[in-house]
Amino acid sequence: NTQKCFWASGTAIIVRKKVFFESGKFEEVFFSHMEEIDLCWRFQAMGYEIWVDPKSKVYHKNAVSLPMNSQKKYYLNHRNSLIMILSNYSIPLSMYLGSLRFMFEFVAFFYAMKKLDYNHMIGILKSGLWLVFNPATIIKKRNNFRKIRKVNDKKIIENMTKNSIVLQHYLLRKKTYSDIVSKKD
Repeated sequence: NTQKCFWASGTAIIVRKKVFFESGKFEEVFFSHMEEIDLCWRFQAMGYEIWVDPKSKVYHKNAVSLPMNSQKKYYLNHRNSLIMILSNYSIPLSMYLGSLRFMFEFVAFFYAMKKLDYNHMIGILKSGLWLVFNPATIIKKRNNFRKIRKVNDKKIIENMTKNSIVLQHYLLRKKTYSDIVSKKD
């Protein structure tokens, strides 16, 4: 069924031009990977909703911008996720979730080390170093987010977790997409 979701893939998103520009457009520092998640997060902070229509058909060739296991892809995925956590939540929640996320970064690093996945290891290290040397970018993004925010973290987190496929899979043990029941709100 058509239903609300937290974010729409950048390969299949339709946005009103006015809202796109009011939100600050795609975050340029992201370059690639998660820029649409960040954009949808800002839309929700502004009070808008994101909807999915499963009757739509989109064809997308994966891993064209960057090869699937490239160091840069790992770097951008880790870095951009950290940027969102550190800049899109309130300061107390950013510090709490950021601390948890940094622990997961260490786990990911040691897992990559165990697998001898040097591209992934270096990507994780580079993402951490980027954060250390670019705090002004995070502060600027935080300030821009604060200016457009109309909805608090609690409401955004409700939207984030309500129909989360990650939670459905890992907590509710649903193994296929067809196991996830689509409900009307």
